[in-house]
Amino acid sequence: EFIENYISLNTWKKYYEDHKIEFQRRAFFRFMKKLTIALTGATEESWYKHVAWTNIFKVSPAAGNPNKYLIDNQLIFCRDVFVKEMELLEPKVVVIPTKEPYKLNFLHHLNIHWAKVGDVVPQAINKEPIKWGEEYHLNVYKINSAIFIDTYHPERKPEQIHLETIKEVVERYGKDLED
Repeated sequence: EFIENYISLNTWKKYYEDHKIEFQRRAFFRFMKKLTIALTGATEESWYKHVAWTNIFKVSPAAGNPNKYLIDNQLIFCRDVFVKEMELLEPKVVVIPTKEPYKLNFLHHLNIHWAKVGDVVPQAINKEPIKWGEEYHLNVYKINSAIFIDTYHPERKPEQIHLETIKEVVERYGKDLED
């Protein structure tokens, strides 16, 4: 319901239809579409109704990711925005496709301000990193009733094994998530 109030699905659908080729070409969108369909059973036509995404850092160059200066100058603000996004969206599964070191800073902030468990650094609930492909791995965190999957950005990575691994992780660790 929040998504429908936040952005008209018709507007989003038009944007998606107008940029369909770009969505297929860009690894992030292509992968998230496949993952959303695999996890929710959505169709090719309705997948976008079952997913939301956000940029962790809100200010970046027109092309590419923010540099250290931009990260340092918006980190505190962006952590608070991320907490508010989690409060509003109440996700069951959050995929964080980056291996940048600041992601744990965001999860730690969620522990303090969303889960309200105090100043506790989140610990992965998997005992060892979960390997996928020849050189990649992921970790799983549980905060409130959501699981957070810390993984690599899908660009130039083996998509099918990455997708299968995340699906297995959600099936294993997401069993006790509320509907």
